[in-house]
Amino acid sequence: MDLCFSYIVFQHIPDIPVILNYVREIGRVLRKGGIALFQVNGFHRLKFPGGKFLYWGISDTGRLRKLGIKTRPCLRFGKLNSWDGCTR
Repeated sequence: MDLCFSYIVFQHIPDIPVILNYVREIGRVLRKGGIALFQVNGFHRLKFPGGKFLYWGISDTGRLRKLGIKTRPCLRFGKLNSWDGCTR
């Protein structure tokens, strides 16, 4: 392959070993000199007892782009689900 591209995928995979297997497979199929591009969730997370997490970072704003606002701070507390992906 000349190009491997992944956008908004890895943060939905709940296990680090599974993510690493995908990255290894990208390396296996990519030709020498090929390009791999992937996006990951860059939020920081802190685990609390009872399966709760505090997570924070900078988030894309979506609808606020019409007002010229591209990013905003994000702070959340609660349980994670598979949409929140890997917690380590």
